[in-house]
Amino acid sequence: VFMDEPSFLDVAIVLALVGFLATVALARYAERRFELDETEQKHAKQKEQDT
Repeated sequence: VFMDEPSFLDVAIVLALVGFLATVALARYAERRFELDETEQKHAKQKEQDT
């Protein structure tokens, strides 16, 4: 690669990495949110049974 040429490969690698990390972060957020919703539903059922 010559010094005066733009390096499109570097940009592509960075964009791919950012996209991958964003996907992982979104998946972790969604999974954690789903687990919290299940826990809240279990606690609500226990409160109903206790009453």
